[in-house]
Amino acid sequence: MATNYVLAFDVGGTSIQAGVISETGEVMQETLAVYDALAHGTKDEIITHMVDLIEQQMDSITQTEHSCLGIGYAFPGPFDYQRGISLIRGLNKFESLYQVDVRQAIQTEISQRDSIRSRLHSNYPLMFENDARLFALGETFQGKGRGYQRAICLTLGTGLGSAFVEQGMLIRGERGIPEQGWVYDMPFKESIVDDYVSRRGILRLASSAGIDTSVNDVKEIAQLATQGDAVALFVMAEFGMWLGTVLRPFVESFQPDVLIFGGQIARSYPLFATGLQQGIGRDDVVCEVATDVNASTLLGVYRMVTSWRTSKTR
Repeated sequence: MATNYVLAFDVGGTSIQAGVISETGEVMQETLAVYDALAHGTKDEIITHMVDLIEQQMDSITQTEHSCLGIGYAFPGPFDYQRGISLIRGLNKFESLYQVDVRQAIQTEISQRDSIRSRLHSNYPLMFENDARLFALGETFQGKGRGYQRAICLTLGTGLGSAFVEQGMLIRGERGIPEQGWVYDMPFKESIVDDYVSRRGILRLASSAGIDTSVNDVKEIAQLATQGDAVALFVMAEFGMWLGTVLRPFVESFQPDVLIFGGQIARSYPLFATGLQQGIGRDDVVCEVATDVNASTLLGVYRMVTSWRTSKTR
């Protein structure tokens, strides 16, 4: 009996995380791998590399007979996810893919490789989506959001990623939620949310408080706070206040059962938890920190692909 599966890729500026997810939603551990992104290559080099990785992932499956139900990518933006066209420009990564129909380019390369085509389901989808949305889908599928009806999921790092999920579906443009489900570009203080609820925001606070940010990044500031440094504790608490203030209207309108945080900054959640609750204006909001953002993103790809397949068979 053939093994059916989904190929999942989480594309970053420096590396690509990859894995195969079985038809039943189990990560096939022997297939997990990290590859170079080749983000500075030419269009042909990048596309060829991406198709090479599809073949390598297929080859990593130990079962003799297997069939790929679909392929999905968490891809950085800006990107037209529905049409599969990259809009990345001026970000020092994937510049050669600007305005390229990445989906069509990959499918064209696949069509020339029988070693891949022979293992693809006849109507396989090749899909793209924002990493924060896929993290949210995966986290509510098998992560800390499992069992909750409504969740707001956020990734805290160099920027702020966000997604709203209800009963396993992404919610956008209703109940006060932005059209794309993204809050990073909403007005906040003197500019936008992303300038404050991010690494930049913490460094801005730290610098204003007298911490030398030329030698202290977020990791070092968090370490100082953990050691009881009063200034660093203030910085992290104030960051939590900013985050809570941003989330407050969405908590009121969407009424989530849980807030789920991922990303590097989320590891310091205990340091900004009190400020977060104060910013939200409530201390009864359930908060969880994701255990493995990469795994959740790959599982989110699985959910995206299988949901598409299910919709096509109805």
